[in-house]
Amino acid sequence: RAAAVHRRTTTGPSRRAGAHAAGVTLDLPGPALRPDLLAAGYTDEELRRARRSGEVVAIRRGAYVPSTDDRLTDPAARHALAVRAAVAQLPAGAVVSHISAAVLLGFRVWGVPLTRVHVTRNRDSGGRRGRRLHLHTTPLAEGDVVEIDGVPVTGPARTVVDVARAVPFAPGVVVADAALQAGLDPAQLREAVERAGRRPGNARARRRMHLGDG
Repeated sequence: RAAAVHRRTTTGPSRRAGAHAAGVTLDLPGPALRPDLLAAGYTDEELRRARRSGEVVAIRRGAYVPSTDDRLTDPAARHALAVRAAVAQLPAGAVVSHISAAVLLGFRVWGVPLTRVHVTRNRDSGGRRGRRLHLHTTPLAEGDVVEIDGVPVTGPARTVVDVARAVPFAPGVVVADAALQAGLDPAQLREAVERAGRRPGNARARRRMHLGDG
């Protein structure tokens, strides 16, 4: 099932009553970012205390959700929270991609760690992989990007191909099958494979597409 994805408010959380209140109240539907919380009157020490006491969870560095948020118990929904936090923290131009895009598109994912957020920039170099973020750099065609609640995401066909190029065989087929069941036209999938040309892993992706649309 698709993870719940909400638009993050631009005004930040309301300042709590009492400058010295012990608790930290987060009233955002999505991750609350550190700059927003500081602007609302919280301090870094209060945020540290809230984390230690279990009131809030850092979904990624500088991004917090209440520990009572049910989405934290579902791996895909938790990943969606981390994705939205990462996009809000990154400079403009990052497009959610690969397995992270599959999650936001609501495709079933299986057998793939959801510890890293994957984004792609439309350029030829400068990619990097860290513990929590994988920045891919590769050309993005005009029709490769869609928008989900204001977040740029690779479209279904491009996402399936990128996943198939990057993950083991069975998880790639699971994502492809989920996309096709959701209505992706097999012809669009074949076109996306051909557009990928000689990118690393595309021969493997082409073989998987035969299983996914067969």
